[in-house]
Amino acid sequence: MASTASDHPSTAVVEQQSQAGYLEGVHAAFEPVQASDADYLAGAVEFAACKSSPLFQVMFPGAGDFSGHQKDEIIRWYAQGIEDAINDGRTLLCKMRHLDGTVAGLAGWVVERDRTTEKTTAVTAGDEKRPENWLPRTLDMSSWIEVSAELRRERERVIGHLDNVCRMP
Repeated sequence: MASTASDHPSTAVVEQQSQAGYLEGVHAAFEPVQASDADYLAGAVEFAACKSSPLFQVMFPGAGDFSGHQKDEIIRWYAQGIEDAINDGRTLLCKMRHLDGTVAGLAGWVVERDRTTEKTTAVTAGDEKRPENWLPRTLDMSSWIEVSAELRRERERVIGHLDNVCRMP
């Protein structure tokens, strides 16, 4: 029986074109991320890749001692971030696959346009009343705010004078 491109996503021509057309006709192990992929990618890829990083250690002190509930909360936060990125209209996320078809990673690009219209929203840890703004209770808020501010300043320093910049998130 002949196999089709959909049987082997790692060798398939990406049939679905991204919002900006970046993936049209690309022969690769990349597939656009759908909102339905967010939970799986957050747990199996993002959390697994980030949990031992220095940034994660700063943001989540005591990372090695998380309960199952705390780990699930962080993964839910990552999933929400992936969904937000998919829905924001300027981020392209792709799943990267091994030759056997299993998901190996997540790649993303953001097109920076007019940053004067970026909105900021107040958030609080564990705020379940506003699910789009909640944060894991284990997040060190002051470290997260400080690191985020430093990253924003550096991004502005490097690309602030440019327009329509494509960068990795």
